[in-house]
Order: sequence, then structure tokens, then C-alpha cells
Amino acid sequence: MSDTMRGRGWRAAAWRMVAFAAAMVAGAAAKADTLVPWADSTWKYVVVAPGEQQGFESPSFDDSEWTAGRAPFGTQTCSGGTAPATGWPANTSLLARMRLNLSCPTDEIFVRVVVDDRIQVWVNGLDVTNSQGSGHACGNSFVFQVPREALIAGDNTIAVRATDFGGLTYFDASVTTSLSIVSVTPAYVSVPTFNPSSVEFHASLYSGFPCPEAVAWRWQRRNPTVDSEVASDSWLNVEDGATYSGSATATLTILTPNEDLAVPHRCVMETTCLCSSGAASKHASAAVSFGMVWNVAAWGADWNGQRAIPGGVTFDQIVCSGSTSVGLRADGTLIAWGASASSAPTGRFVSLAGGWHGFVAIRDNGTAVGWGDAYHCATCPPAGTFRKVAPAFAGGMGIRTDGTLVSWGSSGIYTSNVPQGRFVDLAVNDVCYAIREDGIAVRFGARTGDGPAVEIYPDTRFVSVHVGNGFAVLLAADGTLRGDGGGLGSSVPSGTFRSVAAGYDFAVAVRTDGSLVHWGASLGPLPLPPPGGFRRVSAGTFSSTAFAFTSDACADLGNIAITQQPQNTTVLPIAIATFSVEAAGPMQLTYQWRRNGLSLAGSSRVSGVDGPVLFISGMRREDQGRYDCVLTDACRRVVTSGAELSCRPVFQREPSNAMIAGGQSVPIDVEVTGFPTSLQWRKDGVPLRDSASYSGVNTATLWITGNDPNQSGSYDLVAVNACGSTASTKATIIVTDGSGPACPGDFNGDGGVDGLDLFLFFENWEQGC
Repeated sequence: MSDTMRGRGWRAAAWRMVAFAAAMVAGAAAKADTLVPWADSTWKYVVVAPGEQQGFESPSFDDSEWTAGRAPFGTQTCSGGTAPATGWPANTSLLARMRLNLSCPTDEIFVRVVVDDRIQVWVNGLDVTNSQGSGHACGNSFVFQVPREALIAGDNTIAVRATDFGGLTYFDASVTTSLSIVSVTPAYVSVPTFNPSSVEFHASLYSGFPCPEAVAWRWQRRNPTVDSEVASDSWLNVEDGATYSGSATATLTILTPNEDLAVPHRCVMETTCLCSSGAASKHASAAVSFGMVWNVAAWGADWNGQRAIPGGVTFDQIVCSGSTSVGLRADGTLIAWGASASSAPTGRFVSLAGGWHGFVAIRDNGTAVGWGDAYHCATCPPAGTFRKVAPAFAGGMGIRTDGTLVSWGSSGIYTSNVPQGRFVDLAVNDVCYAIREDGIAVRFGARTGDGPAVEIYPDTRFVSVHVGNGFAVLLAADGTLRGDGGGLGSSVPSGTFRSVAAGYDFAVAVRTDGSLVHWGASLGPLPLPPPGGFRRVSAGTFSSTAFAFTSDACADLGNIAITQQPQNTTVLPIAIATFSVEAAGPMQLTYQWRRNGLSLAGSSRVSGVDGPVLFISGMRREDQGRYDCVLTDACRRVVTSGAELSCRPVFQREPSNAMIAGGQSVPIDVEVTGFPTSLQWRKDGVPLRDSASYSGVNTATLWITGNDPNQSGSYDLVAVNACGSTASTKATIIVTDGSGPACPGDFNGDGGVDGLDLFLFFENWEQGC
């Protein structure tokens, strides 16, 4: 199969799915940070009679005599709340204060309160409850937005008065900030691989931003080699060039979108006008992204992201229901996206259909499963095995594997006068259509007069039928079209066709030359066909979105097999480096070499970037890195394993351990290649200097004269060339004071080397000495 999770690096596939998922939720909820968590804040508090101690909300109020307590306050657990940590008796008022330090108060602040019974909240003396804090809120919570103008740089005073009227007492609060200063649109863009175009992201400031002229912009891309989101190199600045334009403006253009760049992007705004101290503050937008879509183009309506097709996936089908889309991948798994995308069921599927209120899919064992809003059980197919399912407004129909029809739901549209016989295709709306195994099309249903099924165009044999709002389009075995019903059903185009689909108030078809034709309500410009044209189309019966596919499923084709991976390579500076890959697949392969995850461009020194062998001549420091190759064909994409390229010095022979008796001079040497420009011996990480104890500290051979047992330690050599530095392994050197053995093999120090030395060595070894 050709799903993005097969045959490619898991990290790259995961990043693409993370980028898509993050973009789907970016518009639904602003990223929030918690400034004061629930049940984890120390407050200053006092308990008084209701209405007492007015004026405590002032920032200048002296609360030094108040008691320190920990939220939540109360005597019983509020529904859904944490058990009280600090007592608060019934029929009293709880006055609580805390100070929140904000270095640069530029974001929206929200105070969230769970209380029984009444609450009033002040921030720096400003009442932010606006008479909304009365009423029983246990089990839910009040949310109060703090105006930006009420906040200051430094300590901000939050004061609350919680009043109890008897029974349960409870109070807890949290403070969060919504990082909404910078927003970027669109959240996600689908880019067809067969007709790629540039991608634009637009950053903007919140309405009423006080100094839009005093900001600096910087666009960044997520570093796919760093797992942490908070590491200093998690986000990399992008620069203008062949790939990007506008990297330091509010509009970023990705000139040449490709899979390597389909990672999260964001815009960082920096300004000095928001902080009273004049300090610079930086504010990052939520992440946005694009996806390279393999075999499908979408156009028409885009209700809450219906057309935001996930990148890196080959699809068999895509259907819509309301503002949600579901795709059937070529490997048989499902993925959902859109405004209210519920989790699609797991497993392997062979067919997918969307109705007015939900979806139904057929598993690879033939059983059907429905999900979504089961309005009159529209998504509730019966038990058994199916060839095809067709959910609709308040029910649905299906073709069982024996060819017979079955209906479900409470609407008589689908349950009345279901024809007998064996069928191969089915379409359901207010009027129902089916095609028998002999190719004859029939029309039936309650809206047809509740009579028996009627044959239409009995002299023509059909292969498929598709219905919209009040019309049907049928594809004949000879490739011609027929229509039924008023309007669009009576105006089908002439010619021969590969595929046809009907939406709510439009129809679209693929001619045999691969071009598209559309009639009915306008969906906007038709997408340009790829080389070879489109193969088939689909559309939601109850939507205004259409999809055109460049290929059929790749499930029956073999995978790309890599028989030789790139290997780690070390070369001399200014030499030639090569990487090669050997692979085979069912179709012609294309190659793209990358360094550190970014595609390479050919130059006077770099050649073969789009072939199986990569050449880099005149090796330089900046050429070092991790190289891999992306292999693609019409259905799939595979990434080789990574190989490291280096031109730093290489140690052909490492230093050896030694024991040196007092007064002896012993050489410690190495063999190093790579044209080192400097050598430096070190002891325990500290560079050595020539002295009475050491000589040759800047050569490949270090002479150590044993003068002091303190010379014992770890010795290594650092070699430096034009490409960087390399440290040798560490050698352990033991220097004795002369009373021990002069020869390392004389273990017992009796002046000779014999079997007793070996015996004593192993005896000490066994004792762990």
C-alpha cells in the first residue's frame, strides 16, 4: 500500500501527521498557558461576615496580617473539584488575594473560578466579573476575561470575594493566558504533488494592537531532527532564497513546496512597545502547515477545512458529511478531518460512504460500521456483509454480498418498495436508484409514488449511478452519460467518460482523455489535470465539495525496495565524497538527495542530486552532515536511511594504556589522517605543555617521563583540520613512584615476569581489585 506510514522514515511521517493535526485545531482554540493552576496556588485570605472589609481589592491594601492558605477553600468537594485544602466555614465570605508577576502584560488573561455560591473578582482594583458572578457554579465554572489595559508590568493584584449562603462551601481559581497576539492564516494548505503551486501564510496582529508599525517579523520552521518542542533549536529561522520569500515580513511565501518543507511553520513577532520597561517581547503564532497531496485534487466549498486534505497519503475515496471529511487511504485505513471530525473507526476497510448525518464504511470482512450523528439511525446498518452502502438523510440502504438490497432507518423513503433481484450499484436521496447485475437501472422509493420500481433507459446498460438534490446521473457501459430528474438530470454533457459524481447541486465527470467537465452550481475553477489526466471523481451527495483522483489505488502494485543504503563516509578536505543508493520498484523512480533533511540543489561542486549517485567535490566543512535520498514513484515515497559525511581528522590507531615507573620515559603515540593542522595532547581534558615531564605535546607522539604518581590519569589527543576537530579515545596512564614494578608485566614486583604474575593478576581480578 502507499500510505505515508509505510516505506518511509517514521519521524518524517509523524511530523507530517502532527502538522496536519495541529493545523486542524489551530483555529478552534488559541494556545493557552497556565499562569496560576487549579489547586496549586498559595493565597492570602481572611474569613469575614458577608459584606465586611470593603476596599480589600485595592492593590495598596495591606494584607500582611492575613493568613496564607492553599486552594481550594471549603468544607466539601465541589462536583468535579479537588478536595478542599483550606477550611472555609458556611454562611461567611472568603476574601482572598494573590500577586501575579507579569514581565510584559500583552496577552489576554482569563480568571476561571469554581465557587459555591457567589463570586466577585478584581484585578488591580478593576471588577472583571461584571455582575456575572452570581449563581451556583459548582460543577461548572465562571470565566472572566481581564482587559489588557487593566494589567501592568510587574506585580498584578488578584482579589476575590467568595460568599456562601449555607451548606456546601467551595472556592478554587486558575489564571490562564491566551497567546493570541499573532495569528496566521490559513491553518493548513493542501498542495497537489502533480500540479504544485506556491503557498502563502499571512500573519496578523489582534484587533486594536497599539503599535503595529513597531514590530519585526520572523518566520520559522519546525526542526524535524529535534524531538523537544522547547529546545533552543526546535524552531529554525527561514531565509529568503530559492525556497522562501518574505521571511522577515508578515507574509511568507513558500516558493517551491515539497515534502521536506511540509512541517509546522510559525511566525514570531518582536516589539519593544508593549512593555513599560522598553524591553523587547516576542510572541509566536500557533503552528500552521501545508501537505503535499499525492493523488487527489479538491475544489468547491471548504466548510471548516473539508478541502484540507492530509498530505503524504494516497487515497482510494474521500467523502463529506456536513463540515467533516473522511478519507479511505490506499492501505485501507480511515482518516477524518474538518470542523467536527469524530474519530473514524480503526481497522481495514474497502469502501466508504457519507450521508447527511454521518458515515458508513465496509470492513475488509464485508461487515458495515456507521458513525456520526445517528439521526433516525442513518449510520446504523444491519448485520451481514455488503458490497456497497448508501447512508442518507434519515436512514440508508445497502447491497449485500449476495446482491440483494436491504434498507434501514425510520424514513419510508428508503424502506418502501425495495425492489427484488441482484444489484451492483446503488444511490440514495429523496429518490432511490439501483443498477441490476444485468446493467438495467431502476428508480424507486416513497417519493416516486410508492409504487413498484421503474426501469429507466431499458435499452442501455449501466455501470454506476449517482444522485444529487432532485436529479441522477448514470454512467453507461459505453462511457456515455444519462440523466434523470429535472434540471441537472436533463443537461448531461455529451462524449465518453471514465467516471462521474453528483453533489448537492452540481455534477462533475472525467472524460476519457482525463480532463474534467462540470455542470450545475459553480464550484470555482476546475483543477488542472496532471500528465495522463484524472482517473475518477467523487462528491458528497449532501455537500458542495468535489474530489478528482489522478490514480486508482496502488494496493495492487509492489513497493519500492531499497537493496543498498547510503553508507557513512569520511573523506579528506577538498577531496570528492560520494553516496549511492540502489533500489527497484514497479514504476519509474525519481531521486532527491537531502542534507540534514533539506533537499540539495545541483552546483559546480554538487552533482547527481536527482540520481542514484551523489557527488560532492572539493569537500568543505559546511558539506558535513547527515545525507539521505527520497525515492518516489507515482504512488509512494520512500526515504533511505541516513549516512554521515565528515572530513574531520580520523584516528587510524588510538593511544594505548601504559604503566610508567618513576624515572622512565615512555612514548604514547597515535596514527591520525585528514591533514590535521594542529595536534594537542590532554590529560584529564586539560591541554599539556612541553616540560620536564612531557614532550611532543603537539605531535602524534607524546613522551611521558614518570616523575610523580599524580601524572596518572586519562590522556587523549585532539586533532584539528579545516573541517573541525576530533578527539582520540582516552588512554589510561599509571605512573608509579619507583617502588613498584618497573615493568607492567611484573605484577608482584619481584624483578621478573613469570607465571606467578599471571596468577596474582587473575586472583586480584576475581576479588574485584
